[in-house]
Amino acid sequence: MIDRLENILNGGLQATDTDLRFYTHEIRELERYRNLGVKDGVIPDNYDEVWNNTHTATLEDYKINEKTQPLYTPEAEEAYRKAEEGK
Repeated sequence: MIDRLENILNGGLQATDTDLRFYTHEIRELERYRNLGVKDGVIPDNYDEVWNNTHTATLEDYKINEKTQPLYTPEAEEAYRKAEEGK
């Protein structure tokens, strides 16, 4: 998804609704991490809890239902599945 955003920035792609949702969601999530004092590149001991809380609150901020308004393209979801299978 980051590659897509860079390609959009460089004029190589037109942004889709999915791209816009992903971008705004990630920016808001980053704000939440910073408000909690989580520094860039640092993984907190309670990562799963912090991620779940920030992710869920951000979805609620924008009233996003991930089932009907995905944050990730089908290609990104497939790449994730393949990466998980390789673990």
